[in-house]
Amino acid sequence: MTEESTSRTKWTELKNKILLYVDYTLITNAQFMIYSMFGVFAALGFFAPALFLVPYARSKGIEEYQAAALMSISAVLDLFGRVFFGWVANLRLIETVQQLTATVILLGTVLLLCPLATSFSELVAFSAVYGLVYGATVAIHITVLAEVVGIQRLGSALGFFMLIRSSGGLLGPPIAGFFIDKMSDYGTGFLMAGVSLIVSALFLLLFHIMNRRGQGTANKSQKQHKDNKVQSLGGEEKEEQDMT
Repeated sequence: MTEESTSRTKWTELKNKILLYVDYTLITNAQFMIYSMFGVFAALGFFAPALFLVPYARSKGIEEYQAAALMSISAVLDLFGRVFFGWVANLRLIETVQQLTATVILLGTVLLLCPLATSFSELVAFSAVYGLVYGATVAIHITVLAEVVGIQRLGSALGFFMLIRSSGGLLGPPIAGFFIDKMSDYGTGFLMAGVSLIVSALFLLLFHIMNRRGQGTANKSQKQHKDNKVQSLGGEEKEEQDMT
């Protein structure tokens, strides 16, 4: 009996330690799973442009050093986008999830328009806009995750989110490469990435709707609780008046 109780105690301690670092109950959180699906489809489109931008430019007759410069332009604007739009998100002018949805839709649209760029100047414009919007997206998507699960569960949530999202990052380049081989056009890879990001934005919209409904239900319950409390206080006052 003593050995059984000791083993139960050890198992309970081990379970508490696991929950401290890996909160597997997150898989039952519908909002978290919807947001994770956003991460999967977004990752499908995040990495393809970085791999195929230079080959695409070369296929359009752009010189090698000019094609390489496109990546530098994108990186500089990416850094600026992270800093600037992170600051904008901190101002709380709009909900963070709304800002993220707008940037993801814009990023997908920019990628869908990439095959229209054929000259060096057009590709420079694409690289600049892509880098800026990509930086804006990356700067705030972890912030939204904190709003989904709360600060206390952010450590475990971030680990699960990155694990689930990595499947999209792993599959994105091979899928884009498959379409490029089939169509013999590097522009197809950008189309695939753009479609993936638009689909990911649909999950963000679904998440936003679920969040609004949850807030509406919470507000309704709080209002009902206040009304019940007021009625209760009113009843007590009436009883006191009757007694006097």
